Amino acid sequence: MRDGLGSMQKRVEETGSDLEKARVERDGLRAELAVANRSLEKAREDWGSCQEQLKSVEKNATSQVKEAVQREMEKNKVAEEEIKQLKQQLSNLQQMKEQQQKEIQDLEDQLMKHKPLERSKGGLLLGPSMVLLSLLLAGLLL
Repeated sequence: MRDGLGSMQKRVEETGSDLEKARVERDGLRAELAVANRSLEKAREDWGSCQEQLKSVEKNATSQVKEAVQREMEKNKVAEEEIKQLKQQLSNLQQMKEQQQKEIQDLEDQLMKHKPLERSKGGLLLGPSMVLLSLLLAGLLL
């Protein structure tokens, strides 16, 4: 019985030793788990911070793009208005040119009907072409 009792006591000691090793291992694992949990919590906080920064950057970029688009639209509007004004000026100038050409033609026609070629003192012929040239130059100077 002593052998049985000694064997049992040896087993109890081994079991107690195994139990102590398991407790030490459990405590170590709990400490590692606590460190991992703190690391995970920090990572979550950092992730949340990154998401907030990303939202802020996206909002800022969107705002800047909207402002740039608005500025370009305003520039285009001004350019279109300037083009419209220039086209109107061109049209007005073309009408003025046509009107002046018509007036010159009318004057030339009147000269041809009412005035024959005249001789100047130097003996040169001054016809409607010289008068027309003078009128044309005077019209351009206006």
